[in-house]
Amino acid sequence: MNWKYLAGFFDGEGYVGLRRSGTARSFQPMVCITQKYPRVLRLIRDFLGFGYLNKVKTNYGTAYRLRFYQRAQVRSFLLKIQPLVIVKGRQVDLMLTVLKPRLTTNSKTAKAFTELKRLKRVG
Repeated sequence: MNWKYLAGFFDGEGYVGLRRSGTARSFQPMVCITQKYPRVLRLIRDFLGFGYLNKVKTNYGTAYRLRFYQRAQVRSFLLKIQPLVIVKGRQVDLMLTVLKPRLTTNSKTAKAFTELKRLKRVG
């Protein structure tokens, strides 16, 4: 496992976004990678040293999802893959802007949340 492989895998199978946490004005960063085969997700989790792996039902059958929510983990992961991603570069850049310490207001976070949702629909 290496960062180039992981960035490419994330580009194809991953998602970065914000989820509402507690109140409508609070957001939590989130990275998810969904895959039909759990082995590769276990290898990624072992490489990263963090993440939760669970089984999920999808429109295509059973899949497995690796996800993590802690700001420091999300930021560290995204900083390492940022120069390597192609498809999800805009989403990674937006999330890193949101995760900058003390530079983000609730309105900027809300705008990023809206943009990330739009980009998820676009692909």
